[in-house]
Amino acid sequence: GGENISVSSSVREAPSPTHEQQQAVVQAVLKEEDEMYFGPSLHDVYVRCCELQRCRPNSYLLVSIEELDLTSNYLGHNGFVAVLQLLEHLPRLHSVFFNDMSLDNTDVEHMCEVLASNTSIRSVHVRNNPKITLPATKNLTKLLRANPRITSLGLQGTKIGNSLIVSLEEEAGKKRS
Repeated sequence: GGENISVSSSVREAPSPTHEQQQAVVQAVLKEEDEMYFGPSLHDVYVRCCELQRCRPNSYLLVSIEELDLTSNYLGHNGFVAVLQLLEHLPRLHSVFFNDMSLDNTDVEHMCEVLASNTSIRSVHVRNNPKITLPATKNLTKLLRANPRITSLGLQGTKIGNSLIVSLEEEAGKKRS
């Protein structure tokens, strides 16, 4: 089990910053960084939110995220790539659920590239994405070869073909690591 996360309600001596004050801080941080700035990390955002709420951050919170379920959320190609880039910052993440998201073969290619070197992912689900078709099998096969830690792959509801779905899911299910 996980640790319970509690938010303390401390006595507030000063009023909370206004939205304008918060935006001014964000803009100041943006100006300090170089032109390749991609924004604060999840940890930085959480710590800053705790500062604004005048509470201590729970150090267990961000390192404890074990599942990411985006089922039935449409992100588009760029949004999906952004989510994939986030995965490397979640060291305990072991399962991703990208079911029913209108993903296609291009999304699968990006996903496979990112997950090939991921050291925590064990379970990948892309069920009910009918735009994932036969050409995706090449990338999924390469992923399973590159990352033996992946032991569960959910592909039902894609257009890969039943025999290939069974084959890929069985390959992932073999004790490979």
